Amino acid sequence: MKIGIGGIKFSPELVQYTHHALSPADRSLADLLRCLTERRINLPFLCACSADGGTLSTFCVAAGDVNQVEMLLAANAMPCDTEHPQFRSGVSVRDQLQIIHGVGTLTLFPHRRSLALLGRVVEILGQSGMSIHSLCTSISALAINIDFVLLDQAVEVLEKIVELPHNHAPFRPEFCVRQISL
Repeated sequence: MKIGIGGIKFSPELVQYTHHALSPADRSLADLLRCLTERRINLPFLCACSADGGTLSTFCVAAGDVNQVEMLLAANAMPCDTEHPQFRSGVSVRDQLQIIHGVGTLTLFPHRRSLALLGRVVEILGQSGMSIHSLCTSISALAINIDFVLLDQAVEVLEKIVELPHNHAPFRPEFCVRQISL
């Protein structure tokens, strides 16, 4: 039996960053995120979880913003507070990041069926050999990061288990809204 959903949306191409905090006092991610917001770099995807006594956080930026992020990381532009463990240990923010280029977010709108849908989506994408880089869910949306080039193929696979509204095609953003300073 197929699960009825409200629709599917694709993101533009993204770059995913996964940060592993070294300790509860590790402020390197907060400092990086502050620097990104100061430069008006949008984070279309952000989630975090506890793992092995630390925090694992994942965020995405538009592929077009990756050069700005790289310059920040290369310049180590985040303020260094020598009291924090990552600075005493000599570990840079870049060393705490896993970076995946060419990611796309596939967002499904489950209309309160996210728990039933989540397991089936993860299972069918896995059976199809598609790696899920990260995901998060709420009552209104299920957002899954996979390889950007596989977004259309993922929808073909998902059509085996979901029922889309009549005449629905996955929504692709046609433009990007960019915040500017005045």
